[in-house]
Amino acid sequence: MLAGIAALLIMVFAAYLIFQTLNGRFPRLHVILYLLSTITVIYTLIYFLSMDISFVIKVIVSIVLGIVLILTGTVRQWRRRAG
Repeated sequence: MLAGIAALLIMVFAAYLIFQTLNGRFPRLHVILYLLSTITVIYTLIYFLSMDISFVIKVIVSIVLGIVLILTGTVRQWRRRAG
C-alpha cells in the first residue's frame, strides 16, 4: 500500500516539475525538497517495517544525528550571511 502511494507521489512530482518548467516557471527549492523528503519518508517507513528493532534504533539515531548536523550547518550559514 505504502509503496503504491510512494510511486504515485513520484509520478505526480515529475508531472508537476514538467508542467512548471513548460510554463516557464520553475518551482522554488523548498517545494522540491519538501516533496522529495515526503517520498523518502514513505520509502523509509516501508524499509523500517521489515527490520529488527535494535537495528531500527541504530538507524533512527544516525538519522537524528544527520538532521542535527544539517541544522547546525544551516544555522552557521544563516549567521554568516547576516554578519
